[in-house]
Amino acid sequence: MDEEVGRFKKAIYVFLLFCVSLWGSCQEIRFSLKGRTSAGELKKTYDTTGRRMRPMVAATYEFKAEDSRPYTCTIKVDPSAATSLQKTEEVIYLPSDPKTNELVSHRAWIWPLMALILLAIGVAVVAATVKEANEALGTSKKKGKR
Repeated sequence: MDEEVGRFKKAIYVFLLFCVSLWGSCQEIRFSLKGRTSAGELKKTYDTTGRRMRPMVAATYEFKAEDSRPYTCTIKVDPSAATSLQKTEEVIYLPSDPKTNELVSHRAWIWPLMALILLAIGVAVVAATVKEANEALGTSKKKGKR
């Protein structure tokens, strides 16, 4: 019984992680399906702080969307990576809302990748559980039809 409870808890943790990664990957999926790209020009950089008050460098790029209006895209990078910022970068944005944008070179592909990996783990766990249940009931496919 304790082994079953442990398995159930692990399944719940994997499911919760899957939900979080699926939520995080929604933006990347929207960019992949509906996004448009435009050349962005570096306008300014300045010192700022990131999560947990770490020092960061913010870089603001300006780009023109399909409606020919200028929009900005601001990213934060580690100070050591600030020297690698390019004068022009490709910006991806949503035509329905050009304020929703990010640099193509800074896309967060980890979320969709994590969602796929966790989905594969979930499918494998369910398949193993079904196989174990079938063996316990004696309804394995190996026995053949009666």
